Amino acid sequence: MFLHKYATRCGDIAEEIATHLSGDEYEDVFDAIAEFSVADWYRWRQANEKTVRHLATATPAQRERLLERVDGKDKLCLVFAASQYCLEAKELLDAVSTFCIPGPSYRDKIGYAHDTLHKTREAEESFWPWGGWPSYRDFPGPEEQ
Repeated sequence: MFLHKYATRCGDIAEEIATHLSGDEYEDVFDAIAEFSVADWYRWRQANEKTVRHLATATPAQRERLLERVDGKDKLCLVFAASQYCLEAKELLDAVSTFCIPGPSYRDKIGYAHDTLHKTREAEESFWPWGGWPSYRDFPGPEEQ
């Protein structure tokens, strides 16, 4: 399977994960994330890396069982984090797929590698994977820009 197909599937799984929340829970995610600064959020993700990874890589049935064991803010944050995790993988695979083209010299690959790294750093879809404006407490709202 070509990398772009893997990337597309990662995006599909990110959307699939979000369906594990009811409509009200989905809306509550914005309030839950608003309690975190961007740095706090990534620290929370790091502290919960094993569970986030398990949720992101689980089958739908496995996800359902895992999410039955958590509720409230933990469930909201885990679902958001797992969706974000999948989109980060999508962005990485998309970037790497352009790097893996055959033909250029190893010297040219230096430039391609840098472009790939730059592309993943600029990716915005995974920073805030769901609609609306990011609600991290230190992120300026649209009216502040």
